[in-house]
Amino acid sequence: MNPVELASHDDDNMDELNILTEGNETICIRYHDSRIATQKDVTYTRRSPDSPWTFVKSMAADVTLPMSVRIVPEDYVPLRHAKTRTRFREHLLKQVHECHKVLGNLVLFKCVVCKNRIVTFHPDHQPSEPLAMMKTYPNAVAEWQTSPNSERTKQAPFHKGKCQRCLDQLAKVEKDAALQGIATFGAENMMDLLWGLPDVDKLLTPDDSKLLAELHYCFDNATIVEEMLVALLHMQVDICYMRPGRRQQYTGLPSFRKNIIAFPQELPEVKQLMNFWTSLSPNDIVNVEPAPGVLGHANRARIVGVRHDGFRVEYGNGASEFVTVDRIRQRVQLPWRPEDLRENFIVLRRRIGRTEQHLEKDLRVRRNMLKRILVFLTQRGNWRPGHGEETLHMYYDAFDMRDDHDIDVIFPEDAVPTQLNFQDLHE
Repeated sequence: MNPVELASHDDDNMDELNILTEGNETICIRYHDSRIATQKDVTYTRRSPDSPWTFVKSMAADVTLPMSVRIVPEDYVPLRHAKTRTRFREHLLKQVHECHKVLGNLVLFKCVVCKNRIVTFHPDHQPSEPLAMMKTYPNAVAEWQTSPNSERTKQAPFHKGKCQRCLDQLAKVEKDAALQGIATFGAENMMDLLWGLPDVDKLLTPDDSKLLAELHYCFDNATIVEEMLVALLHMQVDICYMRPGRRQQYTGLPSFRKNIIAFPQELPEVKQLMNFWTSLSPNDIVNVEPAPGVLGHANRARIVGVRHDGFRVEYGNGASEFVTVDRIRQRVQLPWRPEDLRENFIVLRRRIGRTEQHLEKDLRVRRNMLKRILVFLTQRGNWRPGHGEETLHMYYDAFDMRDDHDIDVIFPEDAVPTQLNFQDLHE
């Protein structure tokens, strides 16, 4: 072999000789170490510039050298130093690893009895010790319909079954003939808000799928004003804004504090009832509560006579009776008129800059959407076992629905009602 020098580097620690022989590229690396009398020459070769260097021979027999290397300029490999030197202990590292196994394998679980969705632990990755937070967040699973597998996913897998809380409640009433099979938070105890709608945990028929699709459409597309116009009750909420204290500059931005639920006071309620009672006349439609000690719902009736101590009413089946004033309740007529929401729905508007335009959310009212929601909630059928024929929404039968002509006159086709209570928010 006739070595040919191709390149050399003036380096205190390394000299390189690049050798070409029979088409292979060979490099000889010589390490200089003043502590060692003999020099260490190591030879590597490669077939092409893209392939790694392969070990050929070494002058130092007592040194272990890598069989394959990549050689790059020193400027491309800056020297790194550890900023913090930490001594790890194996048992602590294992505990951290086990903790992340639990957190990284959480499961989204839905109980088919109480319909609650909870975040629970994977059956194969349970905490080694009982957690204090589990006393107020019961997430134990008693039965799995499909057991979670060991495959790791970016999102928590979804599974169904029965939670331990429901099975414990069912076990307590197992010997009670009246409560057997009724869980505290189950649909049979009227704790499921969707009781009567098709159960998505069971096999759905085409009619069930259409019913659920209509429900999702109404919920997703109704505006807040339309929701309040078809709601039977309106919660009274007072939003409290805290202003800056003394010696603090006012920035013009209110800071939200909390919601305050204002329960009806006696005086306004009495005034409302007195106004209702004194304005009743024959042929008015009212609700009549059952007599004291009698179970049942309010019945729709028509006033046929007015006396100083009560009213004579006639029911839909032709029966009539005399009822006292305390059994008479106002018969709600849906949808509400926009002006009926003035005390329950106040729109605080902000101006856009210094213009006369206001920043408002979607406050539209569509008469066809109101009709669609009410027709959906009031369709009759045998929705709940043992209840007979009733409306889809259990409580949407104690009111009168406006006819199509009244709805077309009162509500716009697609616009913001002018009768709403608009107030400008001055900052």
